[in-house]
Amino acid sequence: KWINKIQSFLAKKDIEFAIEQSYQEFIDGMKEDDIRKVLVAEDHAVNIAVTEGMPRTHKITADIAKNGQEAIDLYQQHEGNYDIVLMDCQMPVMDGYTATRKIREQKKFKDLPIIALTANAMKQDIEKVLTVGMNDHIAKPINPDVMFQTMTKWIQTKWQVCFDIL
Repeated sequence: KWINKIQSFLAKKDIEFAIEQSYQEFIDGMKEDDIRKVLVAEDHAVNIAVTEGMPRTHKITADIAKNGQEAIDLYQQHEGNYDIVLMDCQMPVMDGYTATRKIREQKKFKDLPIIALTANAMKQDIEKVLTVGMNDHIAKPINPDVMFQTMTKWIQTKWQVCFDIL
């Protein structure tokens, strides 16, 4: 048992280090007064740890929902005030596919980036997440570098759409 505890501790430290490295690259491209608000819908403890590991500085904050219904509730509670949503596809109560469809039913949220988090990474799985209205796909286990690169791509796209309208 003690070997498992040591391995768990070391794995957690490795995850924290990788997140910190990826996060630094993420914020290097941001302005000093930029704030990013992320909604994470995820029910798996390890993936929650990875996403909660996003440093809570003036640069990024994250709200965690443990199922699709909680994600919708948080989303409505905060009036859609998120820059991006990271959505697990398979969760209890309400899956990410259904939650995404419900968010997309509201036209004012049509440009909100919703990124799938799923272990299903076959071509047909990626096509399914795109069909229900998600913008992109991050395969599990979550690689912090890929997560931050994907977030950066879609957050920049969202803000570019806003600037294009002006």
